[in-house]
Amino acid sequence: MKHFRIILLAWLVVFSGCNRHDDCRYFEEECHAIIDLVPLMVDLDYMIAHNNYNLEKPSLFIINELYGKIYKIKNEELTRKDQKILDPLIRGKMSDRLITQKIVSDFSKIKLVVLDKMEFETHIQNKNNIVNDVFGYLVVSRIAFDRKYQVGFVEYSFFCGEACAWKSLIKIIKINNKWIKDKEIFEWRA
Repeated sequence: MKHFRIILLAWLVVFSGCNRHDDCRYFEEECHAIIDLVPLMVDLDYMIAHNNYNLEKPSLFIINELYGKIYKIKNEELTRKDQKILDPLIRGKMSDRLITQKIVSDFSKIKLVVLDKMEFETHIQNKNNIVNDVFGYLVVSRIAFDRKYQVGFVEYSFFCGEACAWKSLIKIIKINNKWIKDKEIFEWRA
């Protein structure tokens, strides 16, 4: 009986520290979703059509750290299941994560540039960088997924110059192996 208690205690210590938000599959799904959602997050087609960029492919700068906590939101439309999915992100139970694997995607209209947090802050503060060849700056949270990776929530902020910025929290769903926006939970625009 004593050995059983020791084995049970060791098992609890080992597995209580495991967090599904930090495993490789979870991270791969986050990267896949971010790539699918970038055009939506930055309103790509509208921005290209209504701005005069000097370069053929203007640069979109994305911070390499996905933040793991968002502010609590009040939305009566969220189901109990949605609240359960979103809860780890609101309560800060998801650790910040660096984008260590290269996010590669065939964006035909923009060039995606990943910056670390310090480079990002320096770059965005330098007014000379906000010129026609900079598409904008994107900051993205971790994505809170359901256990089957079919539903998720993500918060993001996009800065594209003076009086050009927005922040959103969206519910996303996976259809035919592609992540799309299901609905807007919160949105702010300048």
